[in-house]
Amino acid sequence: MLFWNNQNIIPPISSYNLDDGEYFKLLDNGYYVIIKKSFALNGMSNRLWTYALIPVKSKYYIESQFLNDEFAYSKTAHKRIIVSSNKTDYPIKSSSGEVLFYVDRRPTSAIPNNDPITVILRLLSLCLFCICPFAGRICCSKRNNQVARCGCFSCCTYCVQALLLFLSPGL
Repeated sequence: MLFWNNQNIIPPISSYNLDDGEYFKLLDNGYYVIIKKSFALNGMSNRLWTYALIPVKSKYYIESQFLNDEFAYSKTAHKRIIVSSNKTDYPIKSSSGEVLFYVDRRPTSAIPNNDPITVILRLLSLCLFCICPFAGRICCSKRNNQVARCGCFSCCTYCVQALLLFLSPGL
């Protein structure tokens, strides 16, 4: 090897026998697209190789604060997608149009977080949302029989409820 520009990864010995082209490989510290081209210079009898190892996703044996399993060009993509070993609906193609690898959606859990405190708070908020308008109507109707105030209070209460539900749909 005559030149290499960093210490992250070097071309694997197994790639020396590959034909010129683009390949997707799992190497020591992650997934890479390997581009291999061979050429000859005038006056030289042997051929030279040039490699480009383009990082796709880092994958370390042990994760730490500085060594995270993440995609090279997005710090948050690993939360949404994974590199798949199976054929999926999401192929990643080379510049020549051949499929290099596939990605898939990261499996997520559909089970909501239902610890006892969350259940109690949800039931309490449901009671308050149901009781407040009726308590307001009863309170307004007993005071001098003022229907206008009671209607206004009820409308305001429902508007506040709708706004709260819009701003926090997880309630």
